[in-house]
Amino acid sequence: LLKASAAMPRNRVCHMLAGKAAFFAGDMAAATKAFKFAIALDPFAPDAHNDLGQALKRQGNLRQAVAC
Repeated sequence: LLKASAAMPRNRVCHMLAGKAAFFAGDMAAATKAFKFAIALDPFAPDAHNDLGQALKRQGNLRQAVAC
């Protein structure tokens, strides 16, 4: 997924999948970064906002999570 994201840096789906992989691996910092990048590419993608909120919640950033 990281190679795909590097090969297609403007593809939101690649960044979403990389974020989900990081999330399920327990790397919330990497997940947060990937989801934020996906949102930068498509600010109206509800799945990206939801997943970012979940990653922020896992990190204890409840106010930021609610804002997503």
